[in-house]
Amino acid sequence: MIRKYINSNKGSSLIMIVFYMMILMMLGSTIMSLALTNFKMKLVNEDVKKSLYLAESGLEEVHAIIELEVKNAVDYANKKLEDDFDKLKEECTYTDDNGKKIVDEIRLQEKLSQLFETSYKNYLTTKIEGKPPEGNEKEKLIEKINNASYLYNVSIDISEVDEFSSNSDTLSMKIKSTYTPIDGIEKSISQRFSIKIPNKDDKYKMNKPYYKQYDTKLYNLNELKAKSFTDNVLTAMGDIIFKQSSKVTVNGSVHAGGKNNGRGIVIKSGTVCVNKDNNDDTIDKISTPKNVEIDGKNIKANFNTDVFCNTLEITKNSSNSSLIVGSFEKGESNKFRVFTEDDLELNGISSQINIYGSYYGFSDGSSLTSTHDDSSAIIINSIDIGEQGGSSLTITGEKSENNEFESGILIGGTSYIDNLYKKNEKRDENKKEYQTGESVSIIGNYIAYTDSVNKYLDDREKYEYGDYYYFYTDKDSLKLKYVDKFDGKDLKVFNGAGKSKTSIIKEVAKNSDSILNVKGVNLPKDKVIHTTGIYISNGKVDNKFNDSLYNTMKEAIVNKYNEMTKTTQVLLEYPSKLVNEIVKEDNAIKLVYINNGSNSITIGNYGKIINIPSDREVYGLIISKGDIHISGEINFKGIIASEGSIYFEGSGDKIITYDRDVEVKIVEESLGFENESDISSYKNYSDLIEVRGWKIEK
Repeated sequence: MIRKYINSNKGSSLIMIVFYMMILMMLGSTIMSLALTNFKMKLVNEDVKKSLYLAESGLEEVHAIIELEVKNAVDYANKKLEDDFDKLKEECTYTDDNGKKIVDEIRLQEKLSQLFETSYKNYLTTKIEGKPPEGNEKEKLIEKINNASYLYNVSIDISEVDEFSSNSDTLSMKIKSTYTPIDGIEKSISQRFSIKIPNKDDKYKMNKPYYKQYDTKLYNLNELKAKSFTDNVLTAMGDIIFKQSSKVTVNGSVHAGGKNNGRGIVIKSGTVCVNKDNNDDTIDKISTPKNVEIDGKNIKANFNTDVFCNTLEITKNSSNSSLIVGSFEKGESNKFRVFTEDDLELNGISSQINIYGSYYGFSDGSSLTSTHDDSSAIIINSIDIGEQGGSSLTITGEKSENNEFESGILIGGTSYIDNLYKKNEKRDENKKEYQTGESVSIIGNYIAYTDSVNKYLDDREKYEYGDYYYFYTDKDSLKLKYVDKFDGKDLKVFNGAGKSKTSIIKEVAKNSDSILNVKGVNLPKDKVIHTTGIYISNGKVDNKFNDSLYNTMKEAIVNKYNEMTKTTQVLLEYPSKLVNEIVKEDNAIKLVYINNGSNSITIGNYGKIINIPSDREVYGLIISKGDIHISGEINFKGIIASEGSIYFEGSGDKIITYDRDVEVKIVEESLGFENESDISSYKNYSDLIEVRGWKIEK
């Protein structure tokens, strides 16, 4: 028996399998370890490169400061020559035998050269009292470098300084720039800068990029050309109100901050067209953290650009008005997006909303403290919705150019019914508003949640109805109970295949074809990517609950919305050296008007402050701390910005066009940047700065 077990081969295969598995596990562990090590090395390498680049940026900033100070030193030395010329000329004048006064030109030139060189050196190496034009104490160059504020918080260390001397015509120093990240690798780069003494008779210009210092701010003209102070043709920290009865065409971005409980962007009359600026590579948009409202009769609003706002609305005061975003014409360039933090509302009579592109109503109202303001929905209170010649709403959900999000229709929340209160009695603020199961809500469809239509529900005996809600006409009121429980449990807005407020309205629609209003809304089924509640399209009730997609997209959409609706201070962005002027040119009028007072200004051919002929194109900058009223007919190219509100009023068509080149030209002229074509024969100030010894210190 023992021999039988010894000679048996049973189990040998298992041993081999275990052996091979151990080898494979060891190989796998080795490969994973190598891959992880390689990944960590890549991360470290990226950190090293980033730190090196940012450390080197400090040296570039030092170079700019030195070049600017060299220019100022030359200007200072030339000013000294101008101030002392008569005195030096007198010192170099003698009387010949005939009593005639003769100027010793050789000696005069020597004295001028000596004064120029001394003044130049002093400017860079000593403190100077009353230095023009500021009239304040001037820091020497080393202090200037040490005390400057640098981008990315790099630290600058100066060492091995060799001053100007009788044996040296250069000021030399070693500059070390160090970038220390919060969580990364510190890197240091050093370079030696040597500053030469120029010839007093040479003329110099700033090497590209040109630099000019005003108001303690260093303006880089190339950066200004790359990115202007504002990307908006119209910017108001308050509201933008279109009050006129004529046509306004805006080519470029529009932003209203809506401060002091403002409304945002309001169109009260006429035709307003806002178009994408095809000549510019920035993201064109209509943006406000408040509302975009169509609020009046016979209004036509055409937005050929993206829209970012809290609520986009045709108000109940409106009739025969339309809001069109994008165009029915084919092509992604004709489609645009609408982002709302709250609702898309159609409340007027004989009015239409057409969105040719994607719609993102991104708030879901999921917080315990959420109200109707925190839940995005499409709300329609137009009493003629779906009637022939009546109101309608269409969203195509088509893809637009450069859309980083999935195209389509996304509605994150549902509508609410106002909280319980009786007519002429004080509202009970402690009672919550009633949240429905409708992501698309049409007037009258609230009836689906009341006890009056219980007979149309499956398992109707299991539903429980709570507090009364009151609805009023001009003559009487309607008192109804609203469903709040099923089988003893609170009803949710959506509950998968279970009972919910969403399933209630679907059951009512299924069991009765006359209770609900389902006409006048067109949301293509294949373009709806998520709705928390039901949506209505072409007479049908449906829902598309895709929570995983919504949760994937929401954070990026919210970040995009916050970025686009952010309001920045207007006047602080502009240099105070801009000079107010109106210059009549051959074919246009140049207008620069900076109003630092809180008073309002009126501009146009009806302008009380600035009167402009209507038959001339106007270009320039209009920037005001107070309100700006644009009155009458005007064709303006440039930028209009107000820390108050902007009003369009009076008859006459208005065309406002964004042009970055106008802004750059005016700021360039106002800050004294010289035209390169006028000084092409000049030497560069950078020629006086020798750079050598670039070295990675750490």
